[in-house]
Amino acid sequence: MVDTLKVYEILKSGDVPENHARAMTVAIQAAETQIDADFKIEIHKEFELFERRFDLKLAETKAELMRWMFIFWVSQFTATVGLVIAVLKLAK
Repeated sequence: MVDTLKVYEILKSGDVPENHARAMTVAIQAAETQIDADFKIEIHKEFELFERRFDLKLAETKAELMRWMFIFWVSQFTATVGLVIAVLKLAK
């Protein structure tokens, strides 16, 4: 942040009329406020974009995990059924 009081004092010591020094100081404050506001808006937009990408990646990861869990469950079920059939055939 710019110390506008120091800017005003520097301008006054440089033989700048008081009304011009005040106007320049106000302009600097306004510009700095606008820059801060623009920066906050851009940061907020970037954060929202990051959040959306993260949510999408998380959803993709969940879908992938569910797919592999389903494959695991089907293979476990098949192996269990096969084992039961084998035990029943051996028991006869």
